[in-house]
Amino acid sequence: MKFLSYGVMVYMLMALVWWTILLSRNNKLIFEKNKELIQMQVLSPKDTLKLQLGEVQKDFESNRLMIWGEGLVFGLSLIAGMWFIQRAHTREVIQSQKEKNFLLSITHELKTPIASIRLLTETLMKRKLSEEKAGELKSGILYESDRLGNLVDNILIASRINAGYQYFFETIDLCPLIQTQVDHFRQQYPEASIQVDCPSSGVKCQTDKMAFQSMCSNLLENAIKYSGKKPQIDLRLEEHQSDVRMSITDAGIGIPEKERERIFDQFYRVGNEETRKTKGTGLGLFIVQKIVHAHKGTIKVYPNQPEGTVFTIMLPKIQSS
Repeated sequence: MKFLSYGVMVYMLMALVWWTILLSRNNKLIFEKNKELIQMQVLSPKDTLKLQLGEVQKDFESNRLMIWGEGLVFGLSLIAGMWFIQRAHTREVIQSQKEKNFLLSITHELKTPIASIRLLTETLMKRKLSEEKAGELKSGILYESDRLGNLVDNILIASRINAGYQYFFETIDLCPLIQTQVDHFRQQYPEASIQVDCPSSGVKCQTDKMAFQSMCSNLLENAIKYSGKKPQIDLRLEEHQSDVRMSITDAGIGIPEKERERIFDQFYRVGNEETRKTKGTGLGLFIVQKIVHAHKGTIKVYPNQPEGTVFTIMLPKIQSS
């Protein structure tokens, strides 16, 4: 369909050029004929002949300007149309590829924990295991259940955001919310070292509680997921003069500079082979950015030194009356 549209537009452009040249030639031919007819009027006064020649010249110039002007406008319109078709097609292809990748990844992400839970449960039911081994399997079931729950939560949150999620803002101390999320991730990922730096006096902000928890959860999961076998995560909450800043720093594989602007797109995942080995659906950072913007805040991504990534979120402070 795209190439058919291009073909039609190229034909129209060529036809436009041809008709423009043809009309221009005919206009010049008519001018020359009219000029000859006027010059043949030997009995007319010279002033009259000069006036008639001036009018014919004026009509010729006017017609030539109209022909080339309208041809140029129409030609530019056709070229702009081709450009918009190409742009729309490219966007459609990219979006289609993202959705295809999302469906493939979400299918895998859903099947994996379900299969693991089934296998662990069947092992508990069919075999007589020591208390220690049974405890390990039960912990595995809980881990996979949490993973499945987080995945479903992200899909639901992304759907709500796209459908126009209604935020409920209230004045909340962010430190307890952050600490709750960190404690959860410490239990879920005991190999991870997560350091938290929150002011002892607390930091209050106008926040949607559930949305803020989802934002923290996605950032922490993202930091752990791309940080190797022993993740080192630092979470810092600071209160500045005009805003509240939360930074999550990891020492992982980092994000290439050319991809930092695209990581917040829905379904997008960083495209190098190392990150492709990790699990994910491309929804986490999309959700984070939407929540930050709903709080009238900003999110920025910086490289950590010597390696890793820093996500910094700036939210407006509560203005004292």
